[in-house]
Amino acid sequence: TKRVELPNGLVVLMFPNRRLPTFEAKLFLRDSALYQEADKLGVASLTGALLDEGTPKRTGPQIADSIEGVGGDLSLSGVGGSVKTLAPDRKLGLELLFDCLMNPVMPEDAFRRAKARLQAQVMEDEAQPETVAQQTFQQLVYGKHPLGRPIAGSSKTVKGITRADCRAYHQLVFRPNNAVLALVGDFDPDAV
Repeated sequence: TKRVELPNGLVVLMFPNRRLPTFEAKLFLRDSALYQEADKLGVASLTGALLDEGTPKRTGPQIADSIEGVGGDLSLSGVGGSVKTLAPDRKLGLELLFDCLMNPVMPEDAFRRAKARLQAQVMEDEAQPETVAQQTFQQLVYGKHPLGRPIAGSSKTVKGITRADCRAYHQLVFRPNNAVLALVGDFDPDAV
């Protein structure tokens, strides 16, 4: 594996393997959930759900059509994202991944839908004994440290999250010097 740190602070790990004509890129954010404010728990999950809902270049459906059109897979979350494609489509895959991670527009209608889904998920989690036990364990082990809080938030915290909160969280956390990019598969490291 070759490790390169770019001038903007992004760490790139490259492992070329040409046995199969496939390519995969994963971008991980460092400590992303730790940046959630106590009264805004869930903003990381909500922000992640909005990343593929559109950019200045493409709408959400255009992003989905582009990646599906080449048989690829694009997955985004509040802790980063990944893309899998055939080797000839790696440029498109990387372009979509970076466009979604760096330039989400977070449309208002998509925000409302994602927030409603997160609220339903949190309410369901709060009714599950094993989830309550896990969260209680985390609180006992980590105390007031951010790792002691539920990453997806609570009914109360998710209710108070605004679209502006998601944008602010994105600006704070989704930065090159807070990320590690791993590339594996059929590619030329020098070209990357």
